[in-house]
Amino acid sequence: MDLGRDPAWNQWNAARGAASPPGGESMHAATARAVRHIEAAAGEAPLLCVSHCDIIRGVVAYYLGLATDRLLAFDIDPASLTELLLHGDGSGRVVTLNERPL
Repeated sequence: MDLGRDPAWNQWNAARGAASPPGGESMHAATARAVRHIEAAAGEAPLLCVSHCDIIRGVVAYYLGLATDRLLAFDIDPASLTELLLHGDGSGRVVTLNERPL
């Protein structure tokens, strides 16, 4: 099936914060789940998480205070590194974004 012809797929790409992909969860729900996991696992030592680009975008957007519909405003390439510094109070900042190791 050509996803470009699927109205649900097109709606999801136009409004990721409110829509869900066909048979899936909304980006808002997926991001919330990822943030809960990261914050539960975070401690004094660095934590490495590996995920798909949209989940990484969602987590970065969460800590930057961006709406979920703004996820496509920045790139996350395959095998790139994004580093966050979490402050322990639910806030954080982006240290590096979409860095490509040599």
